[in-house]
Amino acid sequence: MSFHAVNMNEPAARWSASAGSDQIAIGVAKVAKPYIPYDGPVVTRDEARATGLKRYFDNSPCARGHVAERYVATAACLGCGRENARACNKIRKTKNPERWATIRKAWDASNRDKLNVQARDWRANNPEKAKAYCAKYYAENRAQLQAAGRAYHHANREWQNKKSRE
Repeated sequence: MSFHAVNMNEPAARWSASAGSDQIAIGVAKVAKPYIPYDGPVVTRDEARATGLKRYFDNSPCARGHVAERYVATAACLGCGRENARACNKIRKTKNPERWATIRKAWDASNRDKLNVQARDWRANNPEKAKAYCAKYYAENRAQLQAAGRAYHHANREWQNKKSRE
């Protein structure tokens, strides 16, 4: 089997080899990041260890049924690791919601462009839901929105008068 590994510390790193698409794992849950199916060769743990790789793919399901890459050091499945991390984060978030709210606000502030693109894509793919959400929001916040509109109008009266004269 001929293959070589790229830098596995990079998030988008993949093995390159002449492997068929019959080795792609099927049945993936929705995740925040786009799913990139495994497209590398089937490698045993011993071959990966001998080559110095940190991860390998042997095309066999783990105890929970994931067909995913595994770590050479522990033979742990990446799918199980992802599930365990989500469960731990859920517990941590319930124990200290203020801390997680602060973390989320900081992340949102530093990733505003990314969030805007995601929201734009969601609205484009779900126009009925977006319209219903806007209608519900307007109904629940009508007085505040009208007050904000009046305040903006009064604050920008000169500009609006100039624009209407043109």
